Amino acid sequence: MVDLPEDQNPRELAYTFEATKLSLDAQQSGDVLVLRIHPNDLPQELYEDWGGTRYMVAMVKLDHHDFPAPRREVIEGKRAVTSAAMLCRDYDFQVWIYQKGYALSVGEHDAAEGLRKELGIISRADLRTNAKARGAFDELKERFLNESGHGR
Repeated sequence: MVDLPEDQNPRELAYTFEATKLSLDAQQSGDVLVLRIHPNDLPQELYEDWGGTRYMVAMVKLDHHDFPAPRREVIEGKRAVTSAAMLCRDYDFQVWIYQKGYALSVGEHDAAEGLRKELGIISRADLRTNAKARGAFDELKERFLNESGHGR
């Protein structure tokens, strides 16, 4: 991603149109995404731009009501943050994480601190965007559920 000068607002510079995905073809030189755009929606400038012209693209998937549909990664990230907060409030988790040596004592604050340290994140909110930490959190949570009997 390129840092843009302050006087170049991407929203003011962007072409906006609705498109339908027709295909996605993985090729050695890069993936080829084919979109169908209604001729009335296609900006005239795109007809005039040379082949090979580069664009910065942002796409938002629409649901069947034409509202933005959240990406799976966004939903999973929000769920993980909520789950981590709830888990750290759970007394049985607080005891378990202390017994595993991840927390200094039993308590919500220490459980949260131990969880963050074990996952290598600064804040539980990092689970929203850090897929690797989310995977590690899921594994840790699964271990807790299996070992504590909560998973039954």
